[in-house]
Amino acid sequence: MLELVATEPSVAARLLRTLAATVRDLDDRRTDATVRDVPARVATWLVRRCADGRAPLHPGHAGLGAEIGATRVSVNRALRPFERRGMIEIGAREVIVLDRPALARVAAFRTAAEYRTSVYPCRSGWFIVTTWRPLAPRSALSKQ
Repeated sequence: MLELVATEPSVAARLLRTLAATVRDLDDRRTDATVRDVPARVATWLVRRCADGRAPLHPGHAGLGAEIGATRVSVNRALRPFERRGMIEIGAREVIVLDRPALARVAAFRTAAEYRTSVYPCRSGWFIVTTWRPLAPRSALSKQ
């Protein structure tokens, strides 16, 4: 693999793009798990995974919880209000998304883009500081 990367610049570029995307995804997940509540994380997961309106739950609610950094009970507590409000329908090993825009609004609440993470070295390893910075209102963005 190293020889291929060394001799083919296009392979090296593709590998770096893939690694960068993976690092961004993992950083977003870490930020979500540390600063967002479980309903927002569940809504984000559903919006990302609902191809054709269905989000498969292969390992069940516990698997979803493990993926977003929550317990099975917390995932169940987050899903029930979505179901009561008509946003989703919980099926056997899948969640059927009925109102994707409503879920997207829940998911957009304090998204990872609104947080800034700084990492500082310290004696015991790394000191991580995550701060929330509100995004500009849409009206301010449209004037620019």
